[in-house]
Amino acid sequence: MKWYMTIGIIIMTILLTGCSGNANAKDVPAEITSVENEYLSDKCTDSADNKQDDSQETYSMDDKDEKIFILERPDTNLEFWITENVDIVDFSKYQEKYGMMGGTQYYGSGYVPSIDEEGNQLDPEARVLYTVTSYPDFSSQTRHITSIYITDPSINVYGLTVNSTKDEVKSVIESNGFTYQDHGGTNGVLYVKDKVSFFFMEKLYIHIRVEVENENQLVF
Repeated sequence: MKWYMTIGIIIMTILLTGCSGNANAKDVPAEITSVENEYLSDKCTDSADNKQDDSQETYSMDDKDEKIFILERPDTNLEFWITENVDIVDFSKYQEKYGMMGGTQYYGSGYVPSIDEEGNQLDPEARVLYTVTSYPDFSSQTRHITSIYITDPSINVYGLTVNSTKDEVKSVIESNGFTYQDHGGTNGVLYVKDKVSFFFMEKLYIHIRVEVENENQLVF
């Protein structure tokens, strides 16, 4: 084999095995601390780590024949679930939370923000906030639920609420395939399953997110 053909093969191999960057966490409500976002930092994953267990996780295909990670809906009274496709959902009946770049945030049904003297929205104490963005990449043409922020104690996910204990969360969430993730010095606990994170702050909130890629390095 001629030397220039060998070099060409090597270059092509490098290009095919490279890593794409992850999106900046633009879909996060202002209440979320930077500590919670650290696990979404850019990383390269060994090909062996990318092998999925089809019995635990579901994939669909988008218009570009790209695999989309879909987390199976659990026992929950949420209106929408994380990774759910909402292309055909009419959100006109939902109150939008203003100010997000790169997506849209909506309060769940029945949650209405108050307005202060300067016209700013003030979140109700008990609420559910859904974030809708493109997914699996910010350049994708499909819209999905990519963040769910819960402070309402009447909402349950996997049978858990914001009033559950850390021990209860550990037992239930790990039995559903999530793995504990060390995230630093806050009182909350973080669990991860594939691209989805489940962050629990006892008596305060539950925050469920899915990682959105940003292959084209879009800036919002």
